[in-house]
Amino acid sequence: FVGHVFSGCRSHGELCPCELTARRVPCRALPRMSLCDRGLWARYGSVLHAVVLLASCLPWPVHASCIPEWLARFPGGWPVTMDTGLYWYGRDDAHEKATDGRASTYYDPTKPTLVFFHGWAGRGDGWTTSCTRMTSRCTEELCPGASGTLMFEPWITAGWNVGFFYWDQFSDESCIRDAEQKIYFDREGSGLGWKSFNVATGTTVANQYIDGDSSVADICVRVMWSTLASFEGPEVRFAGHSIGAQLAVRCAALLHQQAHPAAPRRLALLDPYFSKHHFGLFRCVGEDASKEGMDSDAGLEDYAAVQTAEYVRHLYDAEAVLTEVYKSSVLTEMSEFGSVNADMDSVATLVQYKADFCGGYGALSSLDLAHMNCRHHAAIPLYFFGFAGSPPLAPPTPPEPPSASSALAACPTPSAGCADALVRQWVRRQVLMQGSQMWVQTQGSETIDAKDDEFKLTPGIFEASAEANKLVEDPPPVPPGQSRQRQPELPVSRLPIVVAGLLLCISCYCAAKFVAADSQLEADDLADDDSDTAPTGEEYSSLMDARELDFKRAALLDGPTDVNVS
Repeated sequence: FVGHVFSGCRSHGELCPCELTARRVPCRALPRMSLCDRGLWARYGSVLHAVVLLASCLPWPVHASCIPEWLARFPGGWPVTMDTGLYWYGRDDAHEKATDGRASTYYDPTKPTLVFFHGWAGRGDGWTTSCTRMTSRCTEELCPGASGTLMFEPWITAGWNVGFFYWDQFSDESCIRDAEQKIYFDREGSGLGWKSFNVATGTTVANQYIDGDSSVADICVRVMWSTLASFEGPEVRFAGHSIGAQLAVRCAALLHQQAHPAAPRRLALLDPYFSKHHFGLFRCVGEDASKEGMDSDAGLEDYAAVQTAEYVRHLYDAEAVLTEVYKSSVLTEMSEFGSVNADMDSVATLVQYKADFCGGYGALSSLDLAHMNCRHHAAIPLYFFGFAGSPPLAPPTPPEPPSASSALAACPTPSAGCADALVRQWVRRQVLMQGSQMWVQTQGSETIDAKDDEFKLTPGIFEASAEANKLVEDPPPVPPGQSRQRQPELPVSRLPIVVAGLLLCISCYCAAKFVAADSQLEADDLADDDSDTAPTGEEYSSLMDARELDFKRAALLDGPTDVNVS
């Protein structure tokens, strides 16, 4: 019976008909063996295996299956061949790979642009082997209770380009430390390791990239030059998650160093992770660690954290680049799990989400390892959903409302929807307060919807100095060359008067220029007369003859005269 149900399927990953549900499902492997093989049932005839076989007809998450329809969305042979680069996303999760930077279906070089960098891709069997890629559509794992939601529809409606920088085949390492170091260098000098997966044979291969780039950040810069060199829009913003935040920062720093037209002016770091200890949680033990002779503290130590903090500070001081930090898990909040990186936070806005919608056990839910992955990824949808507006502050609020255009009024809690000028006010307050400023979520943590969120500012308005509060209570400074308000247009009824006045001014100007020119000519004539020398005898005789002839002509014209012309 089972052999009949799965008849026609020949290889792992191929779609085969399932007569129980009247649809086609992907073949499964046990292990790496087609369950649609007619002879398989003869070899595995127990009731237990029958249950396993029939489970193949159950719904299979599209992002975790290597079905042709899914692979066709990423042309170029992924995941068999390398497909690191930029993809543009449009409505309804549609996308296309960026090419030469010209306007395309989902990209306009004159519009504001967001580029997202994913993080570690080695969880479970790895993204490559499971043909998994994050897209603009929420999965249940990423957005509990909101599966299928399109994270970037509000951005696209507001006129933004939305891009994903995929480097999953490089970050697909069993140990997060090994993926992290590729952002900065080729540690062994033998090329950057990347994975490929052959769907037909079910084979995963470890490859070496030796094409001239010494780090993934260098690859990012090269891709940005090939796809965004003609960018002329008002803004580029990079958003990076986990170790992808490190890639976003380093790529941004290199782009500014090279004066790239699309070098970002704003960075959003979503639960930015910096490896510190490498134990079972990150799979850097057992065979991977023992074969290299590493202990639990081996790796980059604090190199990545220090480098990123220095990049962020330099970008702020030298290029006025704004950085926002959003944390949502103990991986980035507690030093026992990773580097907190307070130096980086001291020149950025710092918002701490409470992702209780992930589940857990009361006060200790944040330490629940079963839900830690959900909390670590929660910063992604919470930030992008926050484009709709800025959550309010928890009481007590200022007794007198500040200026309506100030950061305290228009952006009480930093979010994706806050204008750059308002975020800059909060960053300046953070710098003045030496990194002690942060927002902690107090309401709305049970839902992924940002509309019911509320945050407590520490130190609050009543706790900080007047100098610090003034930075966020006043309207933001007007950038050079811009006006705070548009000048009113001239009424149409006054147009004739204005035109007449302009004509009069032009006439007066021309008359003055004419008089000045005539006076100059007279002066030149007098100068010429004064500079003439006395005529010689011959010249004098010629002049007298000419004068006598003029008089004779005058006498003939006027009639007889008594004038003696001799």
